[in-house]
Amino acid sequence: VFENTLLSFLTAILFVLHPIHTEAVTYLSGRSDSLSSLFILLCIICYIKGTNAKKLMWRFFMILSYILALLARENSIILPLLILLYHYAFKKKIEAKKILPVLSIALIYILLRVTFLKYLLPATMPSSNVVQRIPGFFVAITNYLNLLLFPVSLHMEYGLNLFKISAPKALFGILIVISSLILALRKRSNKLIFFSVTWFYITLLPVSNIFPINAYMAGHWLYLPSIGFFVIFANLLLFLYKNKHFKICAIALFTFLLIYYSYFTIKQNGYWKNPVVFYERILKYSQGSPRIYNNLGSAYNAIGKYEHAIAVFKKAIAIEPSYAYPYVNLGNSYKEMGKIEEAIS
Repeated sequence: VFENTLLSFLTAILFVLHPIHTEAVTYLSGRSDSLSSLFILLCIICYIKGTNAKKLMWRFFMILSYILALLARENSIILPLLILLYHYAFKKKIEAKKILPVLSIALIYILLRVTFLKYLLPATMPSSNVVQRIPGFFVAITNYLNLLLFPVSLHMEYGLNLFKISAPKALFGILIVISSLILALRKRSNKLIFFSVTWFYITLLPVSNIFPINAYMAGHWLYLPSIGFFVIFANLLLFLYKNKHFKICAIALFTFLLIYYSYFTIKQNGYWKNPVVFYERILKYSQGSPRIYNNLGSAYNAIGKYEHAIAVFKKAIAIEPSYAYPYVNLGNSYKEMGKIEEAIS
């Protein structure tokens, strides 16, 4: 879209190597993120190709890609907004017959979701309301920026925490959002900044917790939004590279980022190899999670460390007495040790 091969290349390298994407790529359940992103990008490519060329083949693959994107992850419902962003940012005239198929698919999916597929919605809704959840979005923005710049404390359990709007991270998140949107709107003539900033917020919208979901943030939710961040970052590197006074600095910075990102991606992948190591690491950052204690106990059970398992199952029960799984698992640990009375109890 920017007709700049070097910019695209740098963006792709930063995207591929960044450790924030470990959660989307290494984690088996994260495949929905990578699949939906793949089909969203393919759909946009086919849409642009179909706009510039008159072949029906592009329209066919555009429709197919969007259907597959929705089947991979329903967050893909925001794709029409991304296409409208493309038209607005690059001042491309909208042809109704070309955008109508995408809008129709989105509408059909929404109708199916609230009728025949309504049973897939959560049976119970969270007790919090949207006003209580909004500060969490701004806290997430602060944390996301921190993880994109300094990806050293990645983990997978952020929980359903609620925050006050006066919390420092919430206030800083508000500052980030307002500043970036003002920059994007004031720089509308700068297609790259406007497109990248708006892309980031549009793709983050489905996981903003305005509609209640299972956490206030997660690393894998940045898979598609991060493209906007990396485009701006890559453009900054190019700007430095083109300035003869900063050319060496740009090369040195890019080389450092390649090593820095690669090192932490490899290190992060190492945590995913061993369940015990994985859950013990998460507990360094999220000590109040009964789910993680229960999962760690199950990992200990799997390798026969029943005493360790019993200890962490008891911690899970102490944190959340109404949480059923650790009771079952605690009973199984006692049973494996031959302590039948304790197991029954």
